[in-house]
Amino acid sequence: MVSDPHGTQMTSLVEKVNPHCRLYIARVGKGRNDIKGHHAAKAIAWALKQEVDVISMSWTTTKEHEGLKNAVRQAANPANPANGRATLMFCSTADEGAFSGTIYPAHYKDHVIRVSGTDDWGYQTSQSKGDSPADVLIPGEKAQAGGPGYIGNIQDTVSGSSVATALAVGLASLALQLLRARNGNNSRMNEFYTKLGMMKVFNKMREEENSVLKLNKLFSIAENPNMALWDIEKFLD
Repeated sequence: MVSDPHGTQMTSLVEKVNPHCRLYIARVGKGRNDIKGHHAAKAIAWALKQEVDVISMSWTTTKEHEGLKNAVRQAANPANPANGRATLMFCSTADEGAFSGTIYPAHYKDHVIRVSGTDDWGYQTSQSKGDSPADVLIPGEKAQAGGPGYIGNIQDTVSGSSVATALAVGLASLALQLLRARNGNNSRMNEFYTKLGMMKVFNKMREEENSVLKLNKLFSIAENPNMALWDIEKFLD
């Protein structure tokens, strides 16, 4: 029983993008403003034991925690003994504009994919332009998201970089699914579980650096989508 609908709402957005994913849930705070570094570190360690593909972190904290830093570093390790590969991590930037300061885990830029929300026209909002530059920009305004039914007065829509992060996680899990379907047990699949590898997928959906994603460059609603788009060589060579 939660007192804040945020986590449930973000989960519903991941599922909307990829209804075939399997979700593993770990609570890292009672609300958006009391994220504890040691709880987040334990959650990441637990997720690695479950051999998850992607970790979604639609939250921020202004306090650095050595345990969280080590957990993020371990998850990003391509030689992680837990599953023999890295684990993708997405996190949101702060929606506090110039007042955001240094935030975590977005500060660990070598290991996590940082996501910021844009308006409906693809322009980064003033709130999301903070000290942590984004790796991926995704529209995050007024997304329909379901929350726990027992919490009253829940808004029908949510906005911000947390929303964009959940949508990016859904896209990443769907991309992994399509890459597996196309390439089977290709030994290079593990490269897509790293930040560098997955960013090559996201970059295929951009016109230029730091521009918003255009999904139709890779994803199609056609009855028979062009699966050749998902040949490994098109991304890694």
